Amino acid sequence: MMLSTLPVLLAVFVLIASAVYGILSSRLVLRMLISAELLFNAALVTLLLASATANPLHASILVLLAIILTAAEVGVVAAIIVFLFHEKGGVEIERLRRLRG
Repeated sequence: MMLSTLPVLLAVFVLIASAVYGILSSRLVLRMLISAELLFNAALVTLLLASATANPLHASILVLLAIILTAAEVGVVAAIIVFLFHEKGGVEIERLRRLRG
């Protein structure tokens, strides 16, 4: 049984819109990271939907590898955020802009 693509594309549009709003309206790095991950996951759902018709196995493997890479990226960025929080006392964008030197 195939899913209709219209509800999935509408859900992807809602994810993209909320992620862009979260990135543009937030001053906290962690919220911006979460919004960026929402944006990336919306792109993954779109990729999976587009490539599922050709070969579902290849599409699933590609998305699984992308999720693994995203998890590693989130771990590294979260460690950097925790380090900056301990060093600078916060992770607001305005404080981090002063780190440029």
